[in-house]
Amino acid sequence: MTSLQTTPVDPAALDEVVGRLVPAVSDLVRRITGGGARAVRMGPSHARISGDLLFPDGVGRGTVVVGVFRYRGDLRVDLAIEHNRVFAGRGGEPSENRCYLNDYVASVTLPPQGDELPVEFVRKVVSGVGAARSAVERYRRRSGWFLAEITTARPVFTPQPAAVALPLPPDLSTER
Repeated sequence: MTSLQTTPVDPAALDEVVGRLVPAVSDLVRRITGGGARAVRMGPSHARISGDLLFPDGVGRGTVVVGVFRYRGDLRVDLAIEHNRVFAGRGGEPSENRCYLNDYVASVTLPPQGDELPVEFVRKVVSGVGAARSAVERYRRRSGWFLAEITTARPVFTPQPAAVALPLPPDLSTER
């Protein structure tokens, strides 16, 4: 039977890499949103970067939130879109049905020595978020479905800084 041996990784070294990834992640947020990162929050083993996201149809507001953190001896980058878009009822009033057609999440796990985002990950995220931003509009054009009308949830959504937008991940590092 073969056993897997892992080399312990110095958590302080991982924390340094988290800090070195912040400019690359901020650039990714800039490429997605067309503006700069609105909020950057650093912690001892994580970073949260967010930026405002507009939708092509002008309905609602959103935030791109990216987290970088230690994950079981590696580094992890998680990206999500938070928004206030919901399907509208027949009279145009907001329904309880959140508009998931334009939600987007992406994650990548990096080795401990990785201090830049993989080019393929960046390419897929930029194109994926672009597609997600206009997904409902494309669907509505193709289908003519009246329930594909989009409105905003009440009360009016106010994007929060990254510190509030996503809870911090548990510390899943291997140290005990």
